[in-house]
Amino acid sequence: MGGLGKTTLARKIYNNSLVMNHFQCRAWVYGSEDCKTHEWLLGIIRCVMQVTVEIYEMNNEALKAILRHRLQGERYLVVMDDLWRSEIWDEVCSAFPDDLNGSRILITSRIQEVALNASATTPPFFLPFLGEEESWELFQKKVFRGGHCPSNLEDIGRKLAEKCKRLPLSIVVLGSLLATQEKSYRTWSRFIDNVNWYLTEDKTRCLDILALSYNHLPRHLKICYLYVGGFPEDYEIPARHLINLWSSEGFIEQNGNRDVDDVAEHYLEQLIDRSLIQVVSKRSDGGVKTCRIHDLLRDLCIKESRRAKFIEVHSYSNFSSMTMKSKPHRLSIMNCNMNRYISSDTCDPSYARSLLMFSKEGCLYAGQWRWVYKGFKFLRVLHIEFVYSEGIPSGIGKLIHLRCFRICNKGGETIKFIPASICNLLYLETIHIGGCVSAPLPKNIWMMKQLRCLILRDGMRLPEPPRKMDGPLWNLQVVSRLEVTRKTAQLFTMFPYVRKLYLEFQTMGTDRNVITELLQKLEHLKCLQTLKVRNFITESELLLKFFPARLTKITFVFSNLVRSHFSILGQLPNLRVLKLRDADKLYHLKFFAGEFPQLEFFGMKDLQVVETWELEKGAMPNLGRLVICNCFALKDLPDQLWDSTSLQILKVSGVSGDLENRLKNLSMKNQVKVLID
Repeated sequence: MGGLGKTTLARKIYNNSLVMNHFQCRAWVYGSEDCKTHEWLLGIIRCVMQVTVEIYEMNNEALKAILRHRLQGERYLVVMDDLWRSEIWDEVCSAFPDDLNGSRILITSRIQEVALNASATTPPFFLPFLGEEESWELFQKKVFRGGHCPSNLEDIGRKLAEKCKRLPLSIVVLGSLLATQEKSYRTWSRFIDNVNWYLTEDKTRCLDILALSYNHLPRHLKICYLYVGGFPEDYEIPARHLINLWSSEGFIEQNGNRDVDDVAEHYLEQLIDRSLIQVVSKRSDGGVKTCRIHDLLRDLCIKESRRAKFIEVHSYSNFSSMTMKSKPHRLSIMNCNMNRYISSDTCDPSYARSLLMFSKEGCLYAGQWRWVYKGFKFLRVLHIEFVYSEGIPSGIGKLIHLRCFRICNKGGETIKFIPASICNLLYLETIHIGGCVSAPLPKNIWMMKQLRCLILRDGMRLPEPPRKMDGPLWNLQVVSRLEVTRKTAQLFTMFPYVRKLYLEFQTMGTDRNVITELLQKLEHLKCLQTLKVRNFITESELLLKFFPARLTKITFVFSNLVRSHFSILGQLPNLRVLKLRDADKLYHLKFFAGEFPQLEFFGMKDLQVVETWELEKGAMPNLGRLVICNCFALKDLPDQLWDSTSLQILKVSGVSGDLENRLKNLSMKNQVKVLID
């Protein structure tokens, strides 16, 4: 993203006296998102020789020949600042002769693809956000012109620096503004709750710089990006949910036979590559788990959305001051008392396609629900979070255009039941309930042919399918957290293309015959890649032989695992992720040569009794990431790990002091990154 200090760092390098003395020829050229190859070439030539009218009128090939001739035999440094397109580099790179004399080309870009394209051998350097102390040092430097902050202002000064969220551009702009103000607690306290407002008011120095990245986006990415502005400040957005929202809104363009979710994930990666969205956490397979947007970029989204009439954000601080009734196409309500908001009559909901509600003070009772299903008749997305609701009313069946429904009850409190009328929503693709539902799902759920994602965080019981029905749920890809009963195995024929499945066995153990039948039926799920099981309690390792060979990820939670189980799991040819949680009878781990040939991630969490781990040479040969959390009894890690050429990251927390000290003092081979929390 803009404002991280790429140009500042490049300028410091360029103007360093040692650098100036080392290179015989230097050139600095600044580009823009619209800059053509001809302009880049002319800009570099101007730095190294005089440009005549004849040169100015030459075509690109002639300009490259002149530049190549001028640089031949010279030790040169060329800085191409703010490069936006890979094809520009592809066109100009032949103008730079490689005489093996130490010449260098330095490129700055906001786009990861451009940086990766410029050099296949030298990985790009990604500028991080500043640390807390670095932010404070820069803030002091700008406010006090290189001096230090007096002690009576340090506390509020640090809070102001923190409000800039570690972005150098924000700190520089705010610091320069405060440098011209009276340096007193009274003056600074006026800024403390309005930092973003002051920053965005300075459009030339702040908002317009950030807007360049947004303006450069193609249209399909712009609308996806603006949608992110509908989430609260500092909110960690689950990537898969964001993808579901984009899909439900119809933002994802069809791309041949590619799955819509795969295309949407590519969209997200493009926004991340452009530094417009930050990755907060990653999944075990390396994909994005949660993400967020910097506060200033969120403000940019809100401003652009308001201008384009794309999405309106109503909060406690702004809805009471509205003088005109709005007609939003999409509405996000944050931190409002729902009774007061509805009674204020600030918007006409009849045009809205999305309703996002985030309100820790809010409650949805019958009256508020009635406002939703009577007013928002064309709603495609209904997202309710941090709001308390006793249940879901039958009136939800009136939202016939709904494609995505997500409700996460405040505190995970129980939702008594899901009404049968929800089955009338024939376009509904996502049902995500973040709370306990005490009653079984409606029996007509098998009629919802467009359903792609069915998630009940605290468990669900599916009804028996009717004897006569119009085929299975062909589109259903995610089923999470399905309680296992004697008839569960029969349900698998109803979602034959499921890709992710989370099964919960009975806490007191499930009959072996039921387990056997269920695991045998897994083989019929031809697209199943991810399997999570809870309370899997069986002494027979032979049952695991029914796990499909196509599985790429398996998670065990509260499961009775012993060494013999792993000899079966270790033979799965495509398994890349294995996660173990809360296995209270697993005292020893031992993996033999040849086991887990494709495993890339291994996670152990809350294995309170595991003491030893042995790893034979040739076991887990492709392990790249190892995460160990709350395994206090674990005495040591296998020496074989340190001989691995594939291991890149070891993340450890909640282990014994002895093991932690050994890891801190360990002389690591092959540049393994050890993270100890």
